[in-house]
Amino acid sequence: MIHQRKHNRAFTLIELLICITIFIIMTALLAAKYGNFNQNILLTNLVYETAMQIRTTQNYGISTKGVDAASTGCSPSSGSSMSFMCAYGIAFSKNTTSSENTRFQIFADGVSGGQTTGDYILTTQVPSAPDVLISTYYLKRGAIISGLVGCDNSACTASTSYNKIFIAFKRPDPEAIITGKISAATSSLTYVKITIQGTDGTTRAITVRKNGQISVDI
Repeated sequence: MIHQRKHNRAFTLIELLICITIFIIMTALLAAKYGNFNQNILLTNLVYETAMQIRTTQNYGISTKGVDAASTGCSPSSGSSMSFMCAYGIAFSKNTTSSENTRFQIFADGVSGGQTTGDYILTTQVPSAPDVLISTYYLKRGAIISGLVGCDNSACTASTSYNKIFIAFKRPDPEAIITGKISAATSSLTYVKITIQGTDGTTRAITVRKNGQISVDI
């Protein structure tokens, strides 16, 4: 009788190490791609949220959000201490001073004594009378405002980079009043692009035009 020897096949140590190495490499690649995908989704959501805040400011300016007349200098409504005549604005800055490039602010544009309208800008990041701070929105997950580019003509034949941008709305006109600021000098603009940058260098942008159109560039 001939006995056949049965051989049990199994992984050798070298084969096991090779399989583990391949598994580690694939896991690392998937984790890196997931991280980039996740960062892109978060940045896109952040840009849409920012655009919504600009739209909210527009609604404040052309609808019926009231603010204390005595604090702002805006004309009070008949028989009321509230005013519905203030313009509302949103301020963006790419300055790194005091982390100004990590947040933006919505404000009611107050009127100084003897004036009939405000200047449509927020003089400081912590406003004093007659401007009134409505809310401050902080960018999440290390995102920053990296670019503020505007044009002073509808064709946008020549664009300029600004340190600060103010977008204001005043009833009953839905159009945007866009002001760009470099140091102390200000310019009236017809178009502005606000760029937000994520921690991995990825960018998304929001475009606002004088006619009140707000769009997201992804």
